[in-house]
Amino acid sequence: GPMKKLSKKVEDVDKKLAALLGVTAEDVQLVDMAVNKKSGTIYMSLHRKSDGVGAIATVNG
Repeated sequence: GPMKKLSKKVEDVDKKLAALLGVTAEDVQLVDMAVNKKSGTIYMSLHRKSDGVGAIATVNG
């Protein structure tokens, strides 16, 4: 549905994103983030520092 404020803080988001790439939080960089206001989906562009691999993660609102 439409974008809504999160009801609670997402704890350790850096560690959760790093786990998606199979690395530690120190080895991942959040490059950019965008929100689709209509769907509430959050898109995050990630970069694995050790080898330059990029990824896109989504969070459904």
